[in-house]
Amino acid sequence: MGLSGKEELSVEIKSPGEFFFDAFGTKKDLLQKICPNIIPRIDLLEGEWGTLGCTILVRYHLDGKAMRSRETIVAVDAENKSITYKLLEGDIMKTFKTVTMTVQPTQKPECNFLTWTIIYEKFVDEDIQAFFDAWKEFLNNVTKEIDAYYFQA
Repeated sequence: MGLSGKEELSVEIKSPGEFFFDAFGTKKDLLQKICPNIIPRIDLLEGEWGTLGCTILVRYHLDGKAMRSRETIVAVDAENKSITYKLLEGDIMKTFKTVTMTVQPTQKPECNFLTWTIIYEKFVDEDIQAFFDAWKEFLNNVTKEIDAYYFQA
């Protein structure tokens, strides 16, 4: 296993991609309302929600542990409805030198997906598959809760 890598997760969704683009962009503060047991708090630290350079502090639960992450938006592609965050500090950054996470809805004839792409560089060459399994479960759960919320709203 190398120091750098890429992990992807695609989750089938029923709600429109635009809703997810908003949920992770200009309305990311709603995530604490949509899935409070997974993401109990999000604070805007700098900038405006969903804009380049916007910096937020996210408190969340991963694999049964309370964690936090300070992250900033480094790319917004409104045409393709993708948003890329760079993690700046927090619990995950004890293992990784760099992490960027892109979220993008994709449409296929048979169904829609929300695709998460995580690009990373680790400090040391060690197997962290168990961590990625927990992270993917977290992302899957967040995606499913947002999808369910769309149909309740």
